[in-house]
Amino acid sequence: ETGKEIRRFKGHTGDIHCVAFHPLGQCMISGSSDKTIRIWDIETGECLDTLEIKSTVRSVSYNSDGTKLLAALAAKVILLWHIGSGEKPKVYRGHTGQVFSALFNSDEKKFISC
Repeated sequence: ETGKEIRRFKGHTGDIHCVAFHPLGQCMISGSSDKTIRIWDIETGECLDTLEIKSTVRSVSYNSDGTKLLAALAAKVILLWHIGSGEKPKVYRGHTGQVFSALFNSDEKKFISC
């Protein structure tokens, strides 16, 4: 409303390429050229967790209930996490260049990437 800064989120050391809000609104994620995905508390601006990735993160997105996370990487792959499972992310290969975006479809059984 006022145009004034409300909160600053500090932690990435490279360019930030993407952000996404958790569907329930308590946190958000960001991806960067510093090869990390960071999870942020929206109210405090505190970094809750950092996921180390081996590539620049171009896009991040949650599914509708926030239990899955997709990340599109410059390294020509997409990562899919089942949040809270403790499992490593599933890696999807097939792109011949950088992946700039990945989103779930409406029934969330598939995703699209470019």
